[in-house]
Amino acid sequence: VKATQRAVPLSQSDTDFADIVVFDGVRATTLEQWRGLMNDLARTGIPVVVVSSEGVFFHAGDSQDIISLGHFVPSWIMSEYLEACRDDQFWGSCYYHFNDASQNDNLGVRNGALIEKFETAGHSARFMFRKPERWITAEIKQKALAMGGIDSLEAATRADRSAGAVNTIVARIQTDKNGLTPDQQAVFPAEEDLTNVATSRQDLDLLDTEWDNEDSSPRLLSALAAAEVLKVIPSSIERLRNVGRALENQAIEGYALELQLKKKLNEAKHPGQYLVLSHGSISLAVSSVLFCEGGDVLEMLKTHHDPDTWIFIAGRQGAFDAIHVVSNTHIRFVQVTAGKRHSFKLDILDGFMTTLGMAGLTWSHLEFMIVRPEDDHRPFSLLTTRGRLQNYRRFDEEQWHRADYRDNVQYATLDWD
Repeated sequence: VKATQRAVPLSQSDTDFADIVVFDGVRATTLEQWRGLMNDLARTGIPVVVVSSEGVFFHAGDSQDIISLGHFVPSWIMSEYLEACRDDQFWGSCYYHFNDASQNDNLGVRNGALIEKFETAGHSARFMFRKPERWITAEIKQKALAMGGIDSLEAATRADRSAGAVNTIVARIQTDKNGLTPDQQAVFPAEEDLTNVATSRQDLDLLDTEWDNEDSSPRLLSALAAAEVLKVIPSSIERLRNVGRALENQAIEGYALELQLKKKLNEAKHPGQYLVLSHGSISLAVSSVLFCEGGDVLEMLKTHHDPDTWIFIAGRQGAFDAIHVVSNTHIRFVQVTAGKRHSFKLDILDGFMTTLGMAGLTWSHLEFMIVRPEDDHRPFSLLTTRGRLQNYRRFDEEQWHRADYRDNVQYATLDWD
């Protein structure tokens, strides 16, 4: 049974000869319309299987008793993604939905591709395995425009029962005909229905191993979606930071940190002021600040800029958030993050510099800096480098090329005022 929103529910007579009935494509916002048929089948002893790419919460009571103790069916967690893709046949069926992946990728490359796409697709298996990243990105950007404000964002996230599945949150951030954010919970089945398809009530309890303590805490769909949603929501830096930390959503906090860097750069461009990092141990000059979208930064760099010009890049660029044109020989790339880990995409940076070189713009010295919140003392890890970067020197005159390019990275912190 394709249990989609537009499908017409079948009657019990349509399933008289079934030994088992599978409802595919069920969502938290559409499960209610299928509950009657599911209950009828369960009462006759026919096992009912519900398939969903997002986490779904089944209440123990009926639609009038939605606060009863129920059973949570979690969405896929990262460890399950990684384990599934260890299988060569499984990977061969889905690798083409990952950026720059091939069927013969080793486990390290597969794991890197999964981690990278998780930032966009979150817990949704459908988004991870059945949709290219560019489709997901376009859909999230379109749906993000439906958010009405930070209050509705916070309420929707706190009320969500899917532990972060993209599909559920995308459904929640759409407005209904009354202009309200939907808040429909899945209600299925009643207590007597449960016992018809399980040996005991305990068979339906969530096992400790089913909880995803690492990634599900509740998380706003994906890092990309969080950033896209927050772009259209007016709010203060402090509130965004507080909401991000309250929801344990590092994408929201990271977006707040980007805005804080933008604010500090604007303050530092006045005479005698500097961008101060790491409790004052790092002071960077700022002569002017320019702003652009990720797709425009190359063209902007091709024009002449005075020493200590900063370019702040809005949106998801992929490898860095700001560029510091120190001089005509020295250039610094800055990546802001509030996460526990971050990718290191030197292939993007190398292609970027090569394109500029072909336009006659060359820098001999390059620095890559990671900026994190000053009050965040958690361990941080930079993922294995993707690509390489040669023919440049660091600001201390050391060569960039080395066995582990992560040794070249400079780290700094930014305060919140």
